[in-house]
Amino acid sequence: MRTSKTASLKTSSLEQTFLNLWKICADITGKLPEPVREFLFNPERKWRYDFAFENEKLCIDLEGGMFLKGRTGHSSSTGINRDILKGNSAVLLGYRVLRYSAKDLNERPRQVIEEIVSLLKKQQQP
Repeated sequence: MRTSKTASLKTSSLEQTFLNLWKICADITGKLPEPVREFLFNPERKWRYDFAFENEKLCIDLEGGMFLKGRTGHSSSTGINRDILKGNSAVLLGYRVLRYSAKDLNERPRQVIEEIVSLLKKQQQP
């Protein structure tokens, strides 16, 4: 697993769940690229995505802390607006972004992996 040079090495449980799913699928197919962890896509703003497939310009955003009580993280108006700016910046820089919650990874893991693989394959087509 490659990590962005300036990234924190701390992995959340949600990120670990994603890595485990990805590794299982890679072990079965033997054909999946390795994602970069804590990918810095906009150095000017120091914005990162949890994972990215750098050559394919595909970022994966795992939405943790969605159900925390209070106005914290991604659920506050400030957090929501920050996520909007971050997502728009990624698109303007040519990235595609897929966002997943813990519920997605736990209740529909196969579909999550299939969506990512589908976009990776589309990028490789001429």
